Amino acid sequence: MPRNCKMSGEEGATATNTANTASVEGAQMQQSSLPSGIPMPKPLILDNVAANWKKFKRAWDNYAVVVRLQRFDEEYKTATFLSAIGEEALEIYEGMTFNPPESSKVLDSVVQKFEEYCIGQTNETFERYLFNSRSQKEDESIDHYVSALRTLAKSCNFCQCLHDSLIRDRIVFGVKEPALRKKLLQERQLTLEKAIDICKSGETTAQHLKDLATATDSNEVHALKHGDDRKPKLPKDPRDSKNAKRCKYCGGNHELKREKCPAYGKTCGKCGKSNHFARVCKQRGRRKKRVNTVSVSSSDSGESLFTVQLTPEVDSVHAIQGNIPSKITATMKLKGGPEINFQIDTGATCDVLKLSSIKGTKYANKITPTNQVLKMYNASTLRPLGKCKVQLTNSRDNRKYKVNFTIVEDEHCVNLIGSKTAQQMQLITIRNDKTRG
Repeated sequence: MPRNCKMSGEEGATATNTANTASVEGAQMQQSSLPSGIPMPKPLILDNVAANWKKFKRAWDNYAVVVRLQRFDEEYKTATFLSAIGEEALEIYEGMTFNPPESSKVLDSVVQKFEEYCIGQTNETFERYLFNSRSQKEDESIDHYVSALRTLAKSCNFCQCLHDSLIRDRIVFGVKEPALRKKLLQERQLTLEKAIDICKSGETTAQHLKDLATATDSNEVHALKHGDDRKPKLPKDPRDSKNAKRCKYCGGNHELKREKCPAYGKTCGKCGKSNHFARVCKQRGRRKKRVNTVSVSSSDSGESLFTVQLTPEVDSVHAIQGNIPSKITATMKLKGGPEINFQIDTGATCDVLKLSSIKGTKYANKITPTNQVLKMYNASTLRPLGKCKVQLTNSRDNRKYKVNFTIVEDEHCVNLIGSKTAQQMQLITIRNDKTRG
C-alpha cells in the first residue's frame, strides 16, 4: 500500500483500539504509581450485566477516590479502568466505536459507552414491574424498604420530576401496617420525606408497644406478703393535728373528714361493706369469705402459673370448726441447711424459696438464670433471682425430695410449695369423688 494512501474507517478504529490495548498493558506496568495495598474492584461479570455493572460502577467510583486517580492524565485513568474491568469486558471495549476516535482514551467517554451497553440491555417494563410489586417484608425496617425502592427505581428510567413521588406512592401501597397506610392516605400534602418520617414514627411506636407487652407477659403467683393491704397505715402522728379526734370508721385519730380517713373507699374484711376497717366493724354473725379467682397465663419459660385474686364474697355458714387452720404449712429440712417452714398453696403451680433460706449452703452458688417473671395479686411484677434445685427431707416421715424452686428476695414472698409439688410429696390429697362429676 502506498504511504500516502488513507486507511478506511474500520481499519482506523482497529488500529486505535489496538493502541488502547497497548496502553492498558502500559498502565498495568505503571501500577507502582498508585498507592499500594488498595485492591482494585472485582472484574465486571457479564451475566445479569445491568445489575453487575451497577455494583462494579459503585466499587470503581470508590476506588478512584481512594487512590486519587484524578491527578493522572486521561490516558492513564482510562488504562487503569480497563485494567480493572476484566478480560471479558475488555473484549467488548475493543468492539466499541468512538466518535471522535480520540475519545476512546477519555475515561468519562469509556464509562458512558459501558453504561449504554450494560443498562441499554435493561428491560424497562420488567424493571418497573419489579418496582411496583415490591412491598415491605414482615421483618423489614422502613429504612431498608425505602433503600430497596431507591435501588429498583434506578433501573426504571423515571424522569426526575416524578422520581420521588413514585417512590412515595410505592411506600403508601407497600407498607405492611394497614393503620400506617391509613395515616399516610389522610395526609393532604404528602411528600416522600414526610411519608418516611411518618413510617419511622409508627415503627418506633410499634416497637415500644411490643417491648411493653413483652415486659408484662409474665408468670403469676399467689402467696405473697402484702401487709399494707391487711393493715392500712394511719397518719404518722395524729397529735400534730389540733382537730384530730377518734374516728369510728378506721379507729385512728384525725380530722373528721372523709378525705382524711384511710378507711374511705376501702372494703371491710369482716362484713364486705365499704368505708370502714374490720377492727371497728360492728356486724356480727356474718363473715366475709375470701374466694380465689383463678386464671392462667404463660411466660417465656413456658411454665404456666395460676393467678389468684382475692375477691370479697359473703357466705352464710351455720357452724365453723375452730380447729381448721386458715393456712396449710409444712416443715422441711434442707440438705446441709436449716429446717424451713413452707406454705402450701393449691392455687399456684410454681414453688418459691427465699434467698435467705439457702444462704450459707451449697445451693447459694447453684442459682441459674431464668426468664420467669412473677406477677403478684395487685398486677405488679417481680423478677426472681433465678432457679435452683434443692434436696428437702420431710421432718415427719424422713422422705427425701428434689424440688426445682424459683429463688426470690426475702421481702417479696414467703417460702411456697405449689399444688403439683404438694400432691407429689403427698402433703395434700385431692378427692376426685368430691370434685368431679
